[in-house]
Amino acid sequence: MVQKNKLAQEVENKIQNLKVQLLDSSDPKLIKQLRNRGLDLLNNFFVHIKDLPNEDKKDFGRFLNDLKNTWLETVQNKLRRVQEKEFEIQDKKLKIDVSEVDKTHGFNKNCTTSFGVSHPLMQEISYMNTIWQKLGFKVFEGRELDSDEYVFEKLNIPKGHPAREMWDTFYTQEGFVPTTQTSNMQIRMMRYFKKPPVRTAVYGKVFRNEELDAVHSHTFFQYEVVYVDKNVSLTNLIGILVEFLKQYYQNNDIEYRIMPAHFPFVEPGLEMHLKRGDSWLEILGAGMIHPNVLKAGGIDHKKYTGFAAGFGVDRMVMLKHGVKDLRDLYQGNITMYIK
Repeated sequence: MVQKNKLAQEVENKIQNLKVQLLDSSDPKLIKQLRNRGLDLLNNFFVHIKDLPNEDKKDFGRFLNDLKNTWLETVQNKLRRVQEKEFEIQDKKLKIDVSEVDKTHGFNKNCTTSFGVSHPLMQEISYMNTIWQKLGFKVFEGRELDSDEYVFEKLNIPKGHPAREMWDTFYTQEGFVPTTQTSNMQIRMMRYFKKPPVRTAVYGKVFRNEELDAVHSHTFFQYEVVYVDKNVSLTNLIGILVEFLKQYYQNNDIEYRIMPAHFPFVEPGLEMHLKRGDSWLEILGAGMIHPNVLKAGGIDHKKYTGFAAGFGVDRMVMLKHGVKDLRDLYQGNITMYIK
């Protein structure tokens, strides 16, 4: 018979060893690797619960959950301290005199640029807004900061839910969440319309603690579409998405594929990929809104159904204009645009 106390001591010792490595680390990438090692370690011990006597299972499960929460908090605090130190170093390097005239690019009589233009991403979002309005959807701008309640809990992702690990989330000191996705607006839109039909499209900036690469960023734009009414089906979802894509890319023969996917706030869920050269690029996640989410939005889930879809604006713009690296959409080299 497996002994609870022996298991508890073993897992605690192993987590403590990881904490020692964590304290010695100043590399954000290594810190995240240690976080994942700790989570894998704890998950392996969760498996042993079934082997314990019935009277010990509940206590050991609670012990592991508490240890997991403490571990994640420890990692997050360490990561924040390391990042704050990096910011301080960068600030010291950037000795900029804001009163100095930029004699290369402007603010003097030789400047040939008299006014600016809207950023390419905002131009594309404006175009998307027009398409969704033509399709009968009311367009809103989403929140950049929200509560945990709307970002996670009301979307069928309560505290302790494994799906929270799908998003590397930032938090403010007050406990607010820089939105990880525009899905936080689903509940707010249902409550705004008060009763179906709900036909809304929401765009906004979202934030995740991710490493920068050609198709990932810590800051990017998303677009959320929500439709709730009687007899809304998966066929409606796919049909509307394909019509939007045809209009956005001005191409009736776009190459796309649909694959099953899991998101806690929809059931069933799916992903849509678009062809990019010889490969496929994921652009959106979607599905039929989960009954729990409909109830949180004040909708009678026995009478109404609905779908939600969230897509990455940046990736769609990359495909449209042949941009190979997402970072090019955000870099600040203004000489690229001065003629």
